[in-house]
Amino acid sequence: FFKQKTAYEIAQRLVGSEMCIRDSPRKRSRVVEELREYYEKVEESEESADISVQGDSKAKKHDQTPIFKAFRAVGLICDDLGFVYHRNIQEKQMTVSIGHAFQTYSFDKLRLIYVSPHISSKISCLAIYKDFIFTACGNDIYMWHKTHNKMTLSHHKNTVIQVLVIGETLLSMDSQGLLVSWSLPEGKMESFLQMPGRKSVLMHPPTYLFKVIIAGGKDLELWNTKTGKLIFDFPIIKQSFDSSVKVIEESVVIDILGIGLESGRIIICNIKTDSVLYIYEAKSQITSLSFSHSESGIEYSLLAGSTIDGDIILWDLNDKKIHTSLKGHHGKPVNKAMFAPGEPILLSSSGDDNSLKMWIFEKGQIKPRVLRSREGADKPATYLKYYGEDGKNLLATCGENTILQSISLINDHPHASFSYNAILKGKLKERNAGEFHDLGLPPAKCLAFNQYREYDWSNIITCHKNSSECKLWSYERKAIQNTVTLELHEKEHHATIVQVTNCGNFAVIGYANGLLCKMNMQSGLHRGCFEKGHTSEISGIGIDSTNKSMVTTAMDGRIVFWDFYSCALSSTINTEHGVELFAYNSLNGLACYTNGLSELFVLDSKTKKIVRSFGVAHESRITSLCFSNDGKWVISAAADRSLKVFDIMLGILINWILLPKAIISMDYSPTGDCLATSLVDSKGVYLWTNMSLYTHLPLNSTPTAPLLVDLPQFGEVSQIKSRRAFYQKASTQESKKELEKEENVSSLLRQFNAEDSKLIEFSKEPFTKWQMIYNIDNIKEKNKPIAPPEELPPAPFFLFDVAGNTNPDTLEKTNLLLDPAKTNAPQVKKIIKKKDQVPEPNKLIALLKEVTEENQEKGRAKEDVYQAIALHLNSISGSRAELDLAELNSLTMEYQKEAAACIDYFIYILNSKKNYELSQAHLHLFLKNCPDVLQSAENAPKYQALMEAQKATWKTLEADLLSSMFLINFLSGVQLSQFISTLSLIHILRCR
Repeated sequence: FFKQKTAYEIAQRLVGSEMCIRDSPRKRSRVVEELREYYEKVEESEESADISVQGDSKAKKHDQTPIFKAFRAVGLICDDLGFVYHRNIQEKQMTVSIGHAFQTYSFDKLRLIYVSPHISSKISCLAIYKDFIFTACGNDIYMWHKTHNKMTLSHHKNTVIQVLVIGETLLSMDSQGLLVSWSLPEGKMESFLQMPGRKSVLMHPPTYLFKVIIAGGKDLELWNTKTGKLIFDFPIIKQSFDSSVKVIEESVVIDILGIGLESGRIIICNIKTDSVLYIYEAKSQITSLSFSHSESGIEYSLLAGSTIDGDIILWDLNDKKIHTSLKGHHGKPVNKAMFAPGEPILLSSSGDDNSLKMWIFEKGQIKPRVLRSREGADKPATYLKYYGEDGKNLLATCGENTILQSISLINDHPHASFSYNAILKGKLKERNAGEFHDLGLPPAKCLAFNQYREYDWSNIITCHKNSSECKLWSYERKAIQNTVTLELHEKEHHATIVQVTNCGNFAVIGYANGLLCKMNMQSGLHRGCFEKGHTSEISGIGIDSTNKSMVTTAMDGRIVFWDFYSCALSSTINTEHGVELFAYNSLNGLACYTNGLSELFVLDSKTKKIVRSFGVAHESRITSLCFSNDGKWVISAAADRSLKVFDIMLGILINWILLPKAIISMDYSPTGDCLATSLVDSKGVYLWTNMSLYTHLPLNSTPTAPLLVDLPQFGEVSQIKSRRAFYQKASTQESKKELEKEENVSSLLRQFNAEDSKLIEFSKEPFTKWQMIYNIDNIKEKNKPIAPPEELPPAPFFLFDVAGNTNPDTLEKTNLLLDPAKTNAPQVKKIIKKKDQVPEPNKLIALLKEVTEENQEKGRAKEDVYQAIALHLNSISGSRAELDLAELNSLTMEYQKEAAACIDYFIYILNSKKNYELSQAHLHLFLKNCPDVLQSAENAPKYQALMEAQKATWKTLEADLLSSMFLINFLSGVQLSQFISTLSLIHILRCR
């Protein structure tokens, strides 16, 4: 904690939360006031400027650093531009636009291959040239090779609306009718031509060299791009136009085109003879046309036309009538339908439905069936929840028909929409054709699950708007269960909220009349009702981790505590206003709730008291609440597009950001690295990175104005040019200023610490170092060899010497060397010890000799030597420190004076209160390995002084540790691992 936080925040936490070694209130307040004055002076000296935001007069530029930074967005499959089909050397591919980026899918499996970087302007059209992809974005055209931008073509002054590749030429047309010709692959502009009037459709008829057909409104013209002349305007074909032209498509026969109009009329014409062959009628506007190929394997000659009503109509060109129609995109406009060349496959996409589908024509079947699909949410997610403890998957409910989806945050392939076949049986016989746009399920209001039971039974339950029925889902099968209805005695009251126990066996359902029912998740049967505790709609349910107690809230303003097994009411808290939103953290038993006045409170379910009140958290209605994974933060979002983070321990607002759109639902990752949100009028899921895990975030003060942030983008936000650029860390002037400011404040805090002699300072060494010292005997016992070392076997007779000599005399000498037992020659010992040689004293003994009385006059001061001894002991390992200290307890009492000096050292280091936990570990080694030194009568006064120094230091520390533990258990109910390790140290010190 102390390594990652600023000096100001440390001082504020020292006083505000009392979670450290306390001191006199006067000195504590002086520290905080000095630091606050310093920060105010620094902030006043820095320049601040307002950010010009439309309608956001409160958003200003200040020193607030957002905790959550835009990471990326997921869940968007395609937009309303449709797709382009292309083929490279390896495989067939489909490229779709997703707004400010494009992504490419493989044709075989519809798997995502790559996603382009984020583009500043929205993509208006796509085109393919060999292995290159052209995207028109605003006034510019970008040329991509996979995800690398190779070239930018800039000549248009208006938005480019059409891009067409003809051989080695690229044609681009903007909204004002300017047609520009570019040479490929150089990207040089060859010519440009200004069209009369506004044109919207650009098409090249096969075998017409340098000719293009340009349409706009009711006009249809044939132009020569080389000469820039109008060749023909098709007067006879235009007579059949009853509305403007929307799409022109070539057929498999030369000179035959299909023209789709806004009114729904489709005209099959011959442009060579200027004649209309036949006309088809649809009920709504035509968005795309496609002719089937003879080599594709389809039994019929078909024309596919997609409409804005969500229909894909297939006409039989031989019989000149409708063959069949498909409704596979939930009634949303189909942007493009296309027959795949050489395959019995029909491809379709819908931006409003956010789906991409592949239909296959089977022999003997009139209608095609859905072979593969890639589906996303067609509307913003109404409820988001992380699934599992790894933070890799999300569950989202969206749409008017409750589309339940599993969204993978690691890979796009595991995305899945749950199947509805169980409820479609008997309703739609043609469900295989994908006609399931009317499921009969109301929008979902809430979902709950238990991930540990996904392989046992249906582990997900949802409740729906204005419905008393709850649905059970299986995450393993990704499908709804057959028997899904839990009926209430009074069916006119609908279910409002659901919750699943941590064991996964039971679910609790709250209803609009205040009734609470318990059901079994495995069988779906009713298992009893709770006592009458509420009189209005249930708004929140929280069940503890042991299934012993439960807390519920309702719109009647009552917070009720229950015994879960007996379903009996335990106690009640009455509030002035009804509870609208409720969030529960089963790890520490804390719950947060908000009322109609947007007031935010934190409740401790164990003590049944309100422990924090943040007042009016937002100016408008709060839309979503959640806890952080560790239970230290409460995150709230409101309809005014604001998101706030409150620190429960400090009881203050620590971060306040303003988003471009309001948040509908959000959830915090179990791993603590991301916040997932769904926004108004946005189909995707937006992820925000928790920057406090990766960098130092100074929380200087409570923010007074929101900080405007941008939304996460679909596609790669930034592009790394090289590995060196990836590993380089850019140092800006702002970061340097922050570092200088932190150093100044840290030095100021060190100055106060130096003046205060009652503060205890811990070492900067890892805790494993002093823990290893206490467990050194166990470590030695564990590392003992299992068996004694074995002697090496003699060398085989057939081995020769190194030089390859085969002389028998040499071999005999070699065998004697390998086996010395065969000779009477004395063996050479590896370790040679001289009886008269005395080993030199170690460094610790050498330092202790400097503080003895006979060497004190010649040497340096005692304090300097004691500091050198502390530095030496901290730098060596625990086993080496034990050897050095054990040498003081020699039987010959050779180092008696040095042992007495060592006692003086420990008295000094205890009184200085520096490196407290490591010095206690070294004192433990000294007391264990030097009993003879302590039992001597000469060292009795020093031993008594050592005991007094230990008691004086421990008395202060013990009181503060116990008070801090009581405070933490009172607020959160969680015993921290750091205090557990501290208690082990307490026990050892008491025993000593």
